[in-house]
Amino acid sequence: MQLKEEQRGKYLLIFAAGRLDASWSDYFRDEILKHIRNGHHYIVLDGTESVFLSSAGIRSILQVYKELKTVQGSFLIVNATSFVNQTLKTSGFYVWLGEQIPQDMPDSASVEADD
Repeated sequence: MQLKEEQRGKYLLIFAAGRLDASWSDYFRDEILKHIRNGHHYIVLDGTESVFLSSAGIRSILQVYKELKTVQGSFLIVNATSFVNQTLKTSGFYVWLGEQIPQDMPDSASVEADD
C-alpha cells in the first residue's frame, strides 16, 4: 500500500493505492493516526487506486474514524473502486462513502504557513 498526502484547505486528502488488508492495515492506521495527532482532523481518502479492502482494513479505518470523532473531525472515502464500494456497503460502513469530494475543498494543494 502506498499513501500520498496533500493538504487542501482544512482537509488532508490522502491517496491510497494498493490493498488494505491484514498485511497493510497496521501501517495504514498508524500513518493516519500520526496525521490526526498532528492536527489534521478532516481527512478525505481517495480510493481511486485502492483495489482491495479486507476485514482487517475495515477495522483499521474504523479505528481512524473513531479517533476523528473523538476530536470532532470528519472522515470520507471518495472515488472508491467498485470492490471497495461494495465491501463497505455490504459491511454496513457505507456512511464513510462520499459521492464527491467536499464542496469546500480547494481544487489544488495549499501551502500551510509555519506557526
